[in-house]
Amino acid sequence: MTAPILPGAEPYSAAGDERGALVLHGFTGNPQSMRGLATALAAAGLTVELPLLPGHGTAVADLVPTGWDDWSAAAEAAYIDLAARCTSVVVVGLSMGGTLSVWLAERHPEIAALVLVNPLVVPPDAETVAFIDSLIEAGDELAPGVGSDIALEGASEAAYSELPLRSARSLFDAAAAVERGLGSVRCPVLLFSSVVDHVVDPVSGECLAERVAGPVERVRLERSYHVATLDYDKDEIERRTVVFVADRLARAPVRPLSRHDVVHVASLARLSLSPDEVDLFTAQLRTVLEHAADVAALDLAHLAPTAHPLPVVNVVRTDDPRPSLDRSEVLAAAPSVEDDRFRVPRIGGEAP
Repeated sequence: MTAPILPGAEPYSAAGDERGALVLHGFTGNPQSMRGLATALAAAGLTVELPLLPGHGTAVADLVPTGWDDWSAAAEAAYIDLAARCTSVVVVGLSMGGTLSVWLAERHPEIAALVLVNPLVVPPDAETVAFIDSLIEAGDELAPGVGSDIALEGASEAAYSELPLRSARSLFDAAAAVERGLGSVRCPVLLFSSVVDHVVDPVSGECLAERVAGPVERVRLERSYHVATLDYDKDEIERRTVVFVADRLARAPVRPLSRHDVVHVASLARLSLSPDEVDLFTAQLRTVLEHAADVAALDLAHLAPTAHPLPVVNVVRTDDPRPSLDRSEVLAAAPSVEDDRFRVPRIGGEAP
């Protein structure tokens, strides 16, 4: 970093119960835009993490050399750390934070739910991207910022006043990849969409609502612009988010096995797995554990314990004591007898 963290841009953490919430801010912004939402979740008893993403919250010069790989790696590291401490986790994101949230859900199907505020999942059109590329080729590194798109008079976002073009370009490429993977998102989604948004085209919300596989609860915001978490609908977003998250986490099963779990166990066993093997074993072990959980959930109170999965019937006759066979009669039927015993052939190596 070339500058200290801006006042209000500090990351936020709150220790709570076994329910976790990862909260992610937007591009050129910082935790200031999401702090109210994070503290509302913490007040509801959740364990909350609101990280400061690389290059943000200091000076725009720190953002210039960063890109999607840096932000996504930080978001995933924060998620893995939180998931290790909680039985279930939701991810909450604004704008680029929403892009990161969906990206995480595509990679981690165990995520319990998403809360998205004006997420970017559809990149700008080809003409806009070509124009940005032409600016970069001409030597331009910065453009006017897009922060503080807020309708509420007096409210402001502590975002950078300039936008790094190369960083923005990496975000657009990532959004295109996230868009292609929307069908793999199966968790419930609470989607807040501003009717008027001067930063992210509302087509992103439309596309997400149509293409994710999980149920979507969509709330259209009539009064707020892009940074709705600081706008007129701030309180409504916080209230609905807390209710939605509490409901989903109350119904969420114990956190399923993740790729991270498999990699961790493999490392303990000193095994080296390829990415394909990690995916394969994660799916197979998850199926085994889910089956075990299904069996454990069965109501067996009315069934007697059993030591065998199939009925076992004793086919041996009832014990009926009677005199044993006559020794002389038995020996008389033998082909060879010696000293009142059966005589049998010698086994190799025995003395005669």
